[in-house]
Amino acid sequence: MVLGWLGQSVRSHSSFVLLLASLGVGVVRDATLPGTWRRTVRGEFRRALQLLVLPRACALAAACFTLGVLFVIAALLSGFIVGSLAGAVHIPIESFLDRVLLAMHAADFAIFPAKMISIGLLVALTACLTGLTALAQDETARLLPRGFVRAVVAILLVSIVFSLAV
Repeated sequence: MVLGWLGQSVRSHSSFVLLLASLGVGVVRDATLPGTWRRTVRGEFRRALQLLVLPRACALAAACFTLGVLFVIAALLSGFIVGSLAGAVHIPIESFLDRVLLAMHAADFAIFPAKMISIGLLVALTACLTGLTALAQDETARLLPRGFVRAVVAILLVSIVFSLAV
């Protein structure tokens, strides 16, 4: 009984990964070889991609980048304030921010936006894919945790890939 549950769980999650990979391959293939699919299938795919997935993915990527920048600013300011109140920081905020910028490498300025935008795109793609592959008998109480776990796994994977790239 336990092995049956475990096997079904592994099969359902591996099918999602394969479905996500095939969606990515389909997008790349459609962009590079436009004559490979039938016109009606290609048109429906593009229409669904443009109307359902693309606006959500772009909006979430922009929101993720904006929130990331705001959280970094809040972390720097709160760290400076707490450090000043604790007596550990004895320099003005301009010098503090200048030292933070001097401590960063050039790659940090490229990796941070790429990481935030990639996280937003992958979370949107996993959420849209979870919703688009839902069956009629699936309930919201089961789809919501499934989409949440898939999004968290996507965030972890992007974070690991970009952390290893540094």
